[in-house]
Amino acid sequence: MQNFNSATNEYFFKVVLIGAASVGKTSILERFVTDIYTEDYKATIGADFRTKDIIINGQTVLLQIWDTAGQERFRALAAPFYRGANICVLVFDVNDKMTFDAVEQWRDEFLHHADVDDQQSFPFLLLGNKSDLGGKVTKADVNRWLQQRGYKNMVYLETSALNNTNITEAFDQVAKSCLANCAHDLVYVPSETQHAVMDEPDGTESITLEDVMSNADEPVSSGMCGDYCQII
Repeated sequence: MQNFNSATNEYFFKVVLIGAASVGKTSILERFVTDIYTEDYKATIGADFRTKDIIINGQTVLLQIWDTAGQERFRALAAPFYRGANICVLVFDVNDKMTFDAVEQWRDEFLHHADVDDQQSFPFLLLGNKSDLGGKVTKADVNRWLQQRGYKNMVYLETSALNNTNITEAFDQVAKSCLANCAHDLVYVPSETQHAVMDEPDGTESITLEDVMSNADEPVSSGMCGDYCQII
């Protein structure tokens, strides 16, 4: 993917959040983009995305962050959105060991569906969320797991969407990892492809799942739907 827009002097990176259901992926994303926390979320169907500009070492970086379904029945809908990602953020609940045990399966599933060329160097960020509740999975447990598997391209952080702990730091790390892995001579040209947009009864706008899945590896302009699209 071409990552640098010379017209705006900014980098563009596609970020994918994956992990088991109810680990807090949507809460993390909303806290980062809007600085709002709420527990009143419905299960993500397919994938939703938000965009946000951040500054890293004086360089503007536009992150397009995809929040994908964690429930088993929706996972097949989310997989097409993995393609074209520059980084994968794996999320688990530090109070639910089963969600941590599933991380490796999520990693393998991402690499399979994203069609990554160099799996050894592709960057991952691992987030242990809900740290405000304590934690059955400790940092020592995670570090031991990383060492055993030799995942040198995976960074670990504990987060709390509720307390806004390490949320900004997590996405700063995302941008830094992407910048370190992109070719600086690539020029990103935003797609002019038109997508079908439908008005929803509640006034929101949605891109049809069929349209986006057919272009899942193309960057989607947040201007299409007011910085937020819900895939249905």
